[in-house]
Amino acid sequence: LSDTSPDWLGAGWYRMMGPASSRIPEATPGRHHCGTAASGWLKGSHPSYAGQSKVVLFCFDDEGYSDRTDCEWSTRGRVTHCGDYFVYYLENTPSCNLRYCATDHF
Repeated sequence: LSDTSPDWLGAGWYRMMGPASSRIPEATPGRHHCGTAASGWLKGSHPSYAGQSKVVLFCFDDEGYSDRTDCEWSTRGRVTHCGDYFVYYLENTPSCNLRYCATDHF
């Protein structure tokens, strides 16, 4: 039994598309979404212009040790604006019950 999503290939560049939606949300979707206990989201904003890339913080809303934060776990990554879509450099999550989320609700 694997602790990762079937489409996860390890740290690298990913494009959100298809049934998973088109981008990582800029606010927490809440706990227990995206098929995991700790839902991943982008703390901050996506780049505004095509060709722009920036280092970002991805947070994971976990019900871990306290309810005082929606960024119980975090990891750095990068997001690049590719015109009609975004691509993300995603690191392995800091724990096995965390997943990056995607949404079409901006």
